[in-house]
Amino acid sequence: RLDVLRAEQQEASTVVTMNDTENVLDDFRDLLRRTAGLAENERFSIAMPADIPLEVPDLDEALAGRMDRRPEALEAGDQVVDAEFALRIAKSLELPSLNGFLQYQATGTGGSAGDALHPRNPALVFGLSSQYGLNNTVLHARKRQAEIELGTRKRNFDVLSDDFAREVRRAYRRLDAQE
Repeated sequence: RLDVLRAEQQEASTVVTMNDTENVLDDFRDLLRRTAGLAENERFSIAMPADIPLEVPDLDEALAGRMDRRPEALEAGDQVVDAEFALRIAKSLELPSLNGFLQYQATGTGGSAGDALHPRNPALVFGLSSQYGLNNTVLHARKRQAEIELGTRKRNFDVLSDDFAREVRRAYRRLDAQE
């Protein structure tokens, strides 16, 4: 009777472990799919390479390509580009706006509708109007906030780049130690 209880406990533990393993596998497939840039439910397979490269790439080559492959590096680069666009927009909002208009007008009077449609005293009006706020504190604050955001994003990108460079150098030191 005790053996049956132990077997049932082990079976339950095995079912839980299998479920956890399937969840980890699904998470890994999802991560691979997102890293490859595939759609959410798109099927894919991984082909094993014919052989592993015999030569290790040069350290300078590895350092040069460190920000081109990692998803978090690509995301940080996109955030820098977005912050640059936001700063450009904030700067353009600070500039005065200039609007031009062209208008044709004519007046007509007469005893009948037909007589009134013949224009008398036609006028072509061309004009310019500009707007520049006397209190541009809000626009200046918005521009300054965008500058700070851009500086923060660039600093985060540089820190991430330095972290990846350290990881690459550490991996090459380990590789040299193994040889």
